Amino acid sequence: MKREGIFIKNFSKLPFLKIIVGNEISNSFPGHSHDNYIIGTVTYGLRKMIINNETLIFTKGNIFIVNPYEPHSCCSIKKKHSYIAMVVDRTFICSLFTSVISEINFQNIISSDASLSQMIEKLAVPDTFEIECLFYSIIERILSNYTTKEIHKKKLGNIKFSVNEARKYIDENFTGRITLEKISKLTGASLYYINRVFAMELGMSPYNYLLHKRIEKSKYLLLKGISIVKTAFESGFTDQSHFTKFFKKIIGVTPRQFINSHKNII
Repeated sequence: MKREGIFIKNFSKLPFLKIIVGNEISNSFPGHSHDNYIIGTVTYGLRKMIINNETLIFTKGNIFIVNPYEPHSCCSIKKKHSYIAMVVDRTFICSLFTSVISEINFQNIISSDASLSQMIEKLAVPDTFEIECLFYSIIERILSNYTTKEIHKKKLGNIKFSVNEARKYIDENFTGRITLEKISKLTGASLYYINRVFAMELGMSPYNYLLHKRIEKSKYLLLKGISIVKTAFESGFTDQSHFTKFFKKIIGVTPRQFINSHKNII
């Protein structure tokens, strides 16, 4: 059972990001404002927010965005509610554009983007590389679809070179520890840029590409008769439970079921 309360997570590799997880929140927060962006989703119950004197009701799966310096208050409706949100430094957002912009505002409520809501929920995972890729994918999605006025992002450079270098690095090191920071230094591109162009070219984030490489390796090892536990570690997973979870997610069956299904093949 999840503990009640508000929990905050910081990241040394992403100093402009904090993740806030609110579990079973019942207390109200009076009018206030922040100098950063708050982007979150409701995971349980109903959340009422008053932003710029407009009352908004958020249900499970709805996304709320509070822009810098926007006065707002929030509370639960009837019962407790839970949410997960990220606090993003406004200077980081401005750094993604071609010129100095005094303010970039987003829609306060997004009610019909289930995949974006699921991405935000996944920020609670412990894997730093996954969080890095999720974060940049979320920012790209919001910047492309939910700003209140047209903006101009920095032009993309040599996309194929950056992606090829990143893919080559993952291909050669996928059983070890990989971070976006390492890929960024290798390609000379920013973390946001490399995550963005990688997804544009290959249809998946660097993290998901890494997962698929590890799963392909694990299939080969399993069919060679290597134990599930040893396969998990030799494929780059930290333990058997994580390996089984991602194997089933990508292949559709557990490693054991995969082995059994190939026993009768001559």
